[in-house]
Order: sequence, then C-alpha cells, then structure tokens
Amino acid sequence: MRTSPIAAYWVAYCLMLLSVLLSPVHAATTTAKPPSAATVAANAAAAANAKMKSDFASQSTRLAQLEKANKDALTRNQTLQLENDNLAVQVKVLQGERSAQMFLYGAATIAVGAILGFLFAGMMQRRNRRW
Repeated sequence: MRTSPIAAYWVAYCLMLLSVLLSPVHAATTTAKPPSAATVAANAAAAANAKMKSDFASQSTRLAQLEKANKDALTRNQTLQLENDNLAVQVKVLQGERSAQMFLYGAATIAVGAILGFLFAGMMQRRNRRW
C-alpha cells in the first residue's frame, strides 16, 4: 500500500510532536547524539513536502503550456473551418458556372445545327427546282 506525501508529512509531524511532549527536559549535553526517529521523520516529511511543491510547480507550468496549446489549436481549427467553408462555396460557384457553360455550348450547337440544316435544305430545294 502506497501512502501519499501528505499522509507521510502528518505522520512525521505527529511523531515529532509526541517526542517533544513525552521527552523529559534535559540540560544541554556536550556529547553528540544520533538523530532521533522524530528528527528523521521530520526530515523525511520536509523532503516529501519539498518534492510535492516542486511537482506542483512543474504541473502548473505544464498546465499553462497545455492551455496555451489548446487555445492555439482551437484558433487554428476555427481558421481551417472558415477556409473549408469558403472553399465549399467556391466549389458550388464553379459547378454552377460549369453548368451554365455547358448549357451555352449545347444551345450554340443546336443553333449552328439549325442554321446548317436550313442552309442545306435551301440548297437541296434549289437543285431540285433547276431540274
């Protein structure tokens, strides 16, 4: 089971408080004592607290970077959507122009065919009258 840094901090704090309350008051001694369990726990809690603060700072900078990247992506997405809409309108206009152009080509073909038909029909009737 894994404990969080906050739980470790509180356990160390409680151990330190108990050691202070339960230890008898001593006069200053000249001999060096090894660090007590409370001191070790307090140091561990301080280290855990410092690590938690550094993690929080790195996460907050990462959050700011992600928010900026998200904002940039949303702006780019909106720009691309507008460009896509403009291109869709241009495609519809070009299709309409192409349709109108084909209609005009068809009308011109029919007109030329009718004129040629009348000319050839008139020429054929003239030949038949001469004979």
